[in-house]
Amino acid sequence: MATMFQRIGRRLVGPTGMLRTTRHNRPLGDGPTRRERIVRTSLAVGGVLLALLLLLVTCGPPADRKSDKAGPGVSVPTASASASSAPRIPQLVVPDTYDTTNGWDITDSSPTYAVAQSSGLIAYLARTDDDEYLIRTINPKNGKPAWDGEPRRTLYPPDRFPRLLSVSADPVRKAEEPAGEKAGDKAGDKGGDKGGDKKDDKKKDDEKDDKAKDDANAKDGEKAKDDAQAKDGDKGKDGENAQGAQDAKGDGKQDAPEEQEAQEYFVTWSYGRVDQGPGQPSDSFISLDIFRASDGRARRIELPWPDPPKITASGPSILISDGKATTAVIDPAKGDIVSVPPGALGYPKECKECRTLTQVRGTTPKGLLVSGAKEFWVRGGWYSRKVAPKDADPATGVPASQAGGYILATWQKKKEAKDARTHELWVLHDAATGKAVLQARCRKPAIRSAEDPQLVISRDGEYLVAGRLAFDLREKRAYCFEEEDGTRPLMLTTVTDDGTAYGARSARSASDALAGGGSAPVVVDLTTATPETMALNVRIPGAEIAGIGLFRWTDGKDRSHLTGYPHRQEPGQEQEPAPEETPVPEPGRSGEDGQGNGQGDGQGNGQGNGQVQEDGAGGVS
Repeated sequence: MATMFQRIGRRLVGPTGMLRTTRHNRPLGDGPTRRERIVRTSLAVGGVLLALLLLLVTCGPPADRKSDKAGPGVSVPTASASASSAPRIPQLVVPDTYDTTNGWDITDSSPTYAVAQSSGLIAYLARTDDDEYLIRTINPKNGKPAWDGEPRRTLYPPDRFPRLLSVSADPVRKAEEPAGEKAGDKAGDKGGDKGGDKKDDKKKDDEKDDKAKDDANAKDGEKAKDDAQAKDGDKGKDGENAQGAQDAKGDGKQDAPEEQEAQEYFVTWSYGRVDQGPGQPSDSFISLDIFRASDGRARRIELPWPDPPKITASGPSILISDGKATTAVIDPAKGDIVSVPPGALGYPKECKECRTLTQVRGTTPKGLLVSGAKEFWVRGGWYSRKVAPKDADPATGVPASQAGGYILATWQKKKEAKDARTHELWVLHDAATGKAVLQARCRKPAIRSAEDPQLVISRDGEYLVAGRLAFDLREKRAYCFEEEDGTRPLMLTTVTDDGTAYGARSARSASDALAGGGSAPVVVDLTTATPETMALNVRIPGAEIAGIGLFRWTDGKDRSHLTGYPHRQEPGQEQEPAPEETPVPEPGRSGEDGQGNGQGDGQGNGQGNGQVQEDGAGGVS
C-alpha cells in the first residue's frame, strides 16, 4: 500500500494521480450513506409519533378519565359504554351471590365508611389538595354521588382521616310492636282474626255514613258559603294571602317538623390541640361535624375534653365519654349538649356493685345505658334485675353492645342449674323497655376475649348477628354457632335482609374476620342455621345495602378501595330498575352550617349551640 499510494496532506493519491475515495474525502456530489438514511428516517418517524401523541392528549380523553357525574375516584359502568371504554370494575373473589361483572368502585377513600340504615346512603371521606378533607355520599345502587360536604380541617395530622360514623335518631326496628300483636296480624291476614274483620267492616260502614252526611251538609251549605265569600270579598283574599305569606316565610314551629323528619345523620370527629402562640395555653378539644343524611346540611360543634375520648352512636344520640362515667350527650338534630356528671347516673338502690367499675355504655330512647361490675340499668328507666330472664341469676347481667334499638347482654345461669358451671346465656333486650326478646345458650369460653361481640342488624331490622350469635326476629329463634365443647366458634360480621350471614371460623374479632383472618370464611343461611365453609380466598362483605354487597380492600399500590357488587341475576330474572335520582345540593355545598362552640371544664360540662343542660335527675328504684 505504501508503494502504490502517496499521501498528500489528508488525501491518498494513487499511481495514476486519482484520489482514493474514503468516508473522509467523499466528493460533495455523492448521496447520503446507509447509516445517515436510517438516522434521518428514525427522526422523522419519531417526530410524527410525538405529534400524534400530543394531539391525543389535547383533544381526546384518557381511557381512565372519570365521568364528572360519577365524581372523583368513582368508577361506574354505563349501559352505552363499549367494553373497551367502560371503567374497569375490580374482579374480586367474593361469595357466589354477587355479580363481579357489574357494580362500582371508589379509590383513594378513607379506610372506613358509614351507612344510613333507612335511606341506604353511603358516606366516606376524601382528601383535598390543601390537607383538608370532605365527606362524600353515594347511592349504593349505582355508585353515583348524592351530595358532598365542604372541605374542612381536622385536628389530627394530615395523614390521618377523622373518624366517621352514622347515627339514627329513630331505631331501625318498628317501634314497640309486641310479639303477640305481630302474630295476630299474621293470623288476621289469613282470615283467622274474625273479630278484627268485623270491627273493620263496622268502621268502613261508619265512614260511608259520615261521608254521606258530609256530602249533604256540603250541598245545603254551598249557597250560604258562596254568599258569605261574596260579602267578605277582598277581606277573604287578603286573609288567604296573609296566611300564604306566613307559610312561605316560616318560623321555628313550622321548621320543627322538617328537622324531625331528618332522622339520620353522618358524624365526623377529631381530637387534638390548636397552638395559640407563644405563652398561650393550648387546650385539647373535640371537633364534630354533624351532617343531615337527607341533604347534607351541616352543623359544627367544638367541645373541650381533657383526654382522648370514646365516641359512639349506636343509640339515638351521640355519646362522648372517657370510657368510664364522665359523659356528654349530643342531640344530632338540634346540636344540644347534655352533660351528665358521674354522681347523677341514677344508681339503683339495691345494686351493691353498680358503683364499681361504672361505665356509660350508650344511649337509649329512655336515657343513658349504664353498667357496673355486675348489673346494668337505663338512667331514669329500667333496671336489669327486674327484666332478667327467668333461668338467669338476676344479679349477673352485663351489657356487651347495642344496635337498632336492641341491647345484647350476657347472663350467668342460676346456681342450681345443671350447666351453670359450663354455660351462660346471651340475651337480646328491647332497649326501650329492657324486656328480653330472644336468648341463646352458649358454652363459657376458656379465655374470655377482651372485645365484646358487636351487634349488627340487617337493614330491615329482622336479623341480628354478634360473633358466634345470631337472632332471627321473624321466626323468634336464636343460635350459638360453636362446637359442643365450645371450640371453633364462628365470628359473624354481616347479615342481609334475606337472612344470610357472613363471617369466619375461629377469627379473633370482627375486624380480623373481615380482613381475611380465621381458619376459613363461612356463610350461614339463618332459615336453616347451617354454616357452609367457603374457599380460603373468598372475601366477605362488610355490609349489604339495597342488595349491594360492600367490600373494603387495599390494592398493591396501598390505595384503599370500596367496591359494590349487586346480587347475581338468575337466568330469566328481570334486572331491578335503578332508583329515581332525587335533586341534590350543588356539589361541594352541603347546606347552611349551624355553629355550636363548646365551652366547658374537664368534666365535659360543655355548651353547644348556645344551650347546655346540667342534668342530675333520674334515679331507678
